[in-house]
Amino acid sequence: MTLEILFVTGDGAYYPSIDACTGYLENMGYRCRRTALEDVDFAQDLSRTVIWQIMGFFPRPLPPGRAAVIHEFRSRSVGRFGVAKDIGKRFLLPKPDYRLFQTGYLEKTFNRRDTVPFGILGLGVPEYLDPRAGRAEALFDFGYVGQISDERKTPDMLDAFIAKYGHGRSLCMIGPVRDGIDSRYASQTNIRFLGKLPQRDALETVRRCKIGLCYFPYHMPHAMQPPTKLYEYAAMGMRIWANDSPGNVQAIREFGINAYVSKRFAFPDFEVLEAQPDNSAFDPGVLHWKSIIDRSGIVEFLRAVERTVPAPRGMA
Repeated sequence: MTLEILFVTGDGAYYPSIDACTGYLENMGYRCRRTALEDVDFAQDLSRTVIWQIMGFFPRPLPPGRAAVIHEFRSRSVGRFGVAKDIGKRFLLPKPDYRLFQTGYLEKTFNRRDTVPFGILGLGVPEYLDPRAGRAEALFDFGYVGQISDERKTPDMLDAFIAKYGHGRSLCMIGPVRDGIDSRYASQTNIRFLGKLPQRDALETVRRCKIGLCYFPYHMPHAMQPPTKLYEYAAMGMRIWANDSPGNVQAIREFGINAYVSKRFAFPDFEVLEAQPDNSAFDPGVLHWKSIIDRSGIVEFLRAVERTVPAPRGMA
């Protein structure tokens, strides 16, 4: 009997890292499941269970008798008391056995500089994305994948798009639509809101766009986070327009992604974007989840834990 990895979240949010790690670790023989924090029975035998917690502000004591506890930090806090929550997450949470951070920026924000080992588990892309795949005939001039909301400042991007291109260029918007944004732009017939699609369908659709739009807000916590869409566009070999949010700029430099970077919402002439180099020569291997997980050090940590936990009763 091998270790069980119990992914614990405090909300119903979608975490691609959980899906990616589940698939990877199950292939190695670990048993994985996900549950909400309130549904964890801390009275059960946890001697061969690793509690892998996606961290909000949960300062409860760690369960006794567990094999190990991992704290994974994917974002800074939002809302009126976000800064206070982040201070609490850094100094009031109990010490786990391993910490994971989505970015180096989050590591600097939340790591206590104590003796707890840590790794960076960044964003990744599916291994089926390949910039060398054939490009079908374009369906749209521009494509966008991601959340569509006032909080993400999507209307600012759309207003700038309309101011530059009017009805002359087509744009498909893929992702959950909030705040009635699709209704507000219903008269703009060249902008199509396709809603939330399964990941493969969403990526296959945006692949058939000439330019991938990678707008990300300037406000915290988004400003310092690289958006997954940037990596996905690059891994599909696309041409990319990006705004100059710090997360975009850092990721473009770090991975050598080709992108036209504008100040805020300054869209150039479409011909300028068409003349930009695409990412057909980009090596997506560095962004595949397997590489991301391997670089995090989490596999070595789990193997070390497995060597120290007691055998199940009757198997000693």
